[in-house]
Amino acid sequence: MIEDMAITGKCQSKWKVNDPKESIQAMNAEFISFLHRTYAVDVELYNAHYAGEALKNPTCYEMTLKSSDLVIEIVVIVEEALLLYIIEKMLGITLKQLNKIAIQSFIQVAQEYSTYLLRLMDPQKEFNLISHRHLELAELRLSFKESFPAFSLLWKTNKGFIGFCERKKA
Repeated sequence: MIEDMAITGKCQSKWKVNDPKESIQAMNAEFISFLHRTYAVDVELYNAHYAGEALKNPTCYEMTLKSSDLVIEIVVIVEEALLLYIIEKMLGITLKQLNKIAIQSFIQVAQEYSTYLLRLMDPQKEFNLISHRHLELAELRLSFKESFPAFSLLWKTNKGFIGFCERKKA
């Protein structure tokens, strides 16, 4: 829909995306760049259609964002080892296990970066957080049975896996 509006001149798409495959490539390139420049992590796309397969000690965080005409659910999934590494880089401290401060730091980054990605995909919209919660991997798998997200990407790093899922609701 965004691209249709861009073609008719009603808005411009920053990524010039014409099909879902190009959208995935654009999202992948941006996410890899972000993780590399921010946390010095080497990243590669592992699965462009992640469906909740088992990960080692994952933390799943779901947020719902709303624009004037659209509701989007986003889930970020991070293995514990990678999450600990990211938190250590952010806070400059060494952690042996996750704690409340680490989880809150992760939530803040997940919210800010997810909103940033949405604005890249649709720069004309303003997105506001309306709800958020921790999610069990089993709940995530169940939600995939209801409807598959528009984006459901899983990346592999040398520290662990990280996933990003986006589902649009009318």
